[in-house]
Amino acid sequence: MPTIQITLKGIAAELTLGSYMPKDATIFNNWEDFYHFNDLIHVSQLLAEHISEIEIKQDAEVIFKGKIPASQFKAQKSFSPALKDSTLYLRTECAEQAVYQCEFETEQFDKMKLMFETQDYDLLFKVGSSFLSKVTYDAKELNPEWVSGKPVGNICLLCRAENGYLMPVYDAVRKIAVGSKQQAVSSKFIALEIGNSNLKINIMPPQAPKEDVKSGLRSHTQLIYETQNTRRK
Repeated sequence: MPTIQITLKGIAAELTLGSYMPKDATIFNNWEDFYHFNDLIHVSQLLAEHISEIEIKQDAEVIFKGKIPASQFKAQKSFSPALKDSTLYLRTECAEQAVYQCEFETEQFDKMKLMFETQDYDLLFKVGSSFLSKVTYDAKELNPEWVSGKPVGNICLLCRAENGYLMPVYDAVRKIAVGSKQQAVSSKFIALEIGNSNLKINIMPPQAPKEDVKSGLRSHTQLIYETQNTRRK
């Protein structure tokens, strides 16, 4: 039976969202410990709008190389965990140039039987608006595995939930408070107890963050907040 190899190349992101206790100093000491806070979401997926190439081989011979047709994408019902108002959450997005690959066996391969399902997570994440969550062939699920990656940038934000939105209050990568009095209609503050001291952070009032309307990566070398090109090993 012929062996089919699928290779996908493009921008991918490790996405995590987890509950965060106000007295926990972990993320203030080292943002790369973000993976401990993943009780709500933890996936590594390609950004659908930034898949640059699909290569299909049959018994080691290339039979197709190019873009995935728009007709082969299917959006899943949007999913996001329930957020409790005034609760802290840690949202992390580590982007990279990545290669994913899978193999399977089939008779009379037809590339039009390949389908690519996407998930937007209710736009909780800002590095992209559509993530490749499932690949199927003839309705059977495939499991593309990560092969290699080159870091692009990182976002790691401590957020407070307000009316279904995640309002950033602290940028753990840059180690600075997030929010501006000039942007806020009125100013609010919370005190995060870190060790024996209180960290007071200015928070914007409940409203949809402007970054929610961003639909894609700014560039392959620049992410929101111009983060450093580092990634958890």
